[in-house]
Formats: sequence, structure tokens, C-alpha cells
Amino acid sequence: MKHLNAFFSGALAMALVFALTGGALAAAGKLEIGTGGVVVMDRVMLAPGQEYKAEAEGIPGYVVYQGPSGKSYNYVPVEMVADYLDIPSGWSETRNSVVLGPTSEGLRYQVLTDADKSITDAPVLGMKAGPFTEIDPRTVDTSAGPAWIFEDETVVESWTGFGTGRRMSTIGGRRLLLTVTNNGDVPVICEAGRAYMINGYEGLSRVKIQPGQTLIRAFEIDEDADRIHNEFVAGVTPETTQRINVTVSLARYQ
Repeated sequence: MKHLNAFFSGALAMALVFALTGGALAAAGKLEIGTGGVVVMDRVMLAPGQEYKAEAEGIPGYVVYQGPSGKSYNYVPVEMVADYLDIPSGWSETRNSVVLGPTSEGLRYQVLTDADKSITDAPVLGMKAGPFTEIDPRTVDTSAGPAWIFEDETVVESWTGFGTGRRMSTIGGRRLLLTVTNNGDVPVICEAGRAYMINGYEGLSRVKIQPGQTLIRAFEIDEDADRIHNEFVAGVTPETTQRINVTVSLARYQ
């Protein structure tokens, strides 16, 4: 996490938190919108000449401030910093401040969907978490075999459950198949979704698996999935405090 902390510190020192008014900056020097691009950790956040999209609204990608001494400084939107760090951002009326990350004022670090509040007997198709959309497993072509195997019939016996996850690219395939067999004698809950880079979870449906049953879930990865928001996670937990016995497979297909 050192590279993130270093970037975060540098970004806060150098980034323009747009809560600062242009008038206040202009009073001390010269402020103008830049036309170049922005590259962070070798990732192109913004191409030269483009606006940055914040909640579908185009805003300046960066601003150049020239101080009274003549030295120039480059500033980027705080939304861009938050996007790179994969954390929420917002404005605090109470503190009169821009806020990054979780606070006691209600900026939610964990995005809760309706499915997070209930347990279903079957996956809810079409639900989306980041670049992952739940789809019908029957639409996945497995004839050529998996492009990548993450869990290969992993057997788990546990009181606390089991979790697995990987950062997913679309190289070699855009479809994920998650198979969970309940070998035990108590119901278990299968969860899946996207994990934030630093913390938090954006969930899809929570599905109950009865003893002796096998659940197959499938997910499609967006073509434009990036390296920041692409961590797929899945887990199996007991419905009540009892020992579980499950077999888990997770693989990517074309």
C-alpha cells in the first residue's frame, strides 16, 4: 500500500480541491485550465484535450496555477484522486471541507444494494457491481475449457466461511463461472460482488444453497474494465453459526 499512500499524500499536496474558489487563487496568481492529459501510475486518467467525467458531467481535467513568483503548479480534480484510490468523495457542509474516504458524517464506504439486505433462492440476473454483471450460466460457452482457473474444486470445512477473489482482466475471456456445492447438512449463503481497492464491498445477490445442492453463477466482465475497479470477490458463509462443508470452483471463460 506504500505506493497508494505516497500517491495520496502527493495528490493532496498537489491536487486542486475544487472547494477552493477560483477567485481566491486568482487573487494570488494566475489560474487557467490546462489542455494536456493526466497519467497516474502509467494509467491514462485523461487524454490531452479531454474533459474529466464526474457523474457524467464534463469538468476541467486539470488546472495550471502560476504563483506570484512565476512558478507553475498543476492541479487535478479531487474526484480524479478519489477515483484512482477507489474511495468515496464528497462535500461536508458541517466542516466546510472536501472529504475523501469514510467519515462519521455518512459518506458510505460500502455500497449496499437491495440484494445485500435479503437472501434469495436464485441469483438475480442483470444485477451489476462495478464491471461485473450477473448473467445466465447457460450463456457461457465452456466447450473450449477455461482460460484461467482461480479455484479448482477447492474443498472447505470451516466455521467462519470461505472467500476468494482476483483482479479480473478480459484477456482470455469475459465470462466467470462460480460453482459452489454444499456438501454439509446446513444451508450456506453464497455472495459475490466487487471489492474496493482499499476497503468496502459492492454486492450482487446473496443466494442460499441447501444441503446437497450445487449452485452455478456466471458473471460478465465489462470490456472497459480497468485495473482499479476490477477486483471480483465471492464467498460462502453459514446461514447460522454452524460448520460448513463446501466445494468451490471459479474459472474464466471466453
